[in-house]
Amino acid sequence: TAYRRLDAWNERLLAALQRGGSSYLSNASIAGRFALRGCVLNYRTTRRDMEILLDDLRREARDLG
Repeated sequence: TAYRRLDAWNERLLAALQRGGSSYLSNASIAGRFALRGCVLNYRTTRRDMEILLDDLRREARDLG
């Protein structure tokens, strides 16, 4: 199904992001679906840090095709 393909793609995206080493996300299961999960705990995290994360995600997604 489309949901399974999207879940599998998100799993590959997460693995690629983690291999890249610049940014880190974890995952969660929500209503049986695979979700990318970010958790910011460091009080020094800035807007720019979040922009870098999104840039990294976009790059990895583009590379995965």
